[in-house]
Amino acid sequence: MRFWARQEDVICPSHWVWTGTTSSLDLSNHPKVASEVITANRRHRRLIRRRGRLAVRAAYYDAKRLCREWNKIGIFNKKISRRLTDILGPKWSVRHDDPESEAAYYPNVIELTRILSSPYWRSLILDEHLPASTPREPFELLGVPADFCWLMESTPRIELFVQEIRRTVNPYFNWHPYSHYRSYPAFTKWVLDELRERFNPSPYRHLLRPTPEVFGEDGCHGVPHHPGRRK
Repeated sequence: MRFWARQEDVICPSHWVWTGTTSSLDLSNHPKVASEVITANRRHRRLIRRRGRLAVRAAYYDAKRLCREWNKIGIFNKKISRRLTDILGPKWSVRHDDPESEAAYYPNVIELTRILSSPYWRSLILDEHLPASTPREPFELLGVPADFCWLMESTPRIELFVQEIRRTVNPYFNWHPYSHYRSYPAFTKWVLDELRERFNPSPYRHLLRPTPEVFGEDGCHGVPHHPGRRK
């Protein structure tokens, strides 16, 4: 029997089997990792109940992308590395879409999802950049106000936001608001996109984020399949 798996259906808590990717992973021999993933999954479900599925879905997608980008540019994360070592041994090597990798990242992704979906934490990083008056040239810099440039400076509120990410997601995260060779850091791009959406809302923006739900076989030991993929 086939079914649509929800975004949060990534692990069977009874059998400790990760089912959040196209292939499953038995975590029963890795109790510490399994415990962290199950705890993160409970938080994931609470976030959906508290903030709504759509808000958490968008934040979850952004959090996954940001955690991957940070790893790609060498922002080391000891917790993720330790989980991969626990599952695969000291000389591990994985692709980003392998179940071992997805399971190892999941607790950190959920912590970042909590922050990105929180009205309080979002206000600290986003509201600091809103201009005091309506900008005369609203789309000069990637669709955000022209005076965004000087508003990108760090503030006490932004420092609180940065400290929360360091405490719960990645201790080496830094706020780098300026471009380098016309390219912005991954998190700064997220801020720019969120601000652009405030000033120029797009009715199609949700279509740019792929739906995290998967289509799979019934039972926690089945192998899930992505939407539209047939066996």
